Amino acid sequence: KPAAQTRVGDLDFYRDPMLGSLIDASGDTQVAECANSVFAGGYARIAPIYGAFGEYDDRRVLVLGFLWSSKDKGPLDSYTIWVWPRNSCAVALRTFSGSVRH
Repeated sequence: KPAAQTRVGDLDFYRDPMLGSLIDASGDTQVAECANSVFAGGYARIAPIYGAFGEYDDRRVLVLGFLWSSKDKGPLDSYTIWVWPRNSCAVALRTFSGSVRH
């Protein structure tokens, strides 16, 4: 199921496999560590959909993107993107958030 079609009720079934796919593709434990820090931060209805290593402000970074919702039902209608320095999930360098247009 495409991430854009994932609904709040689907999260119990899809969240772990989606995270597993990102971890497998990256081959790096930082993906799991940083995603789990987001999950622990109060985002109850959230799905990881994107992960990449790159550069931000001349620093090596991990970027993770998520779809989420503040509602108990319906589509995941918001996104959040988190940027961490490589090898650390202690403090995100930057976050971006917004609404998803369906």
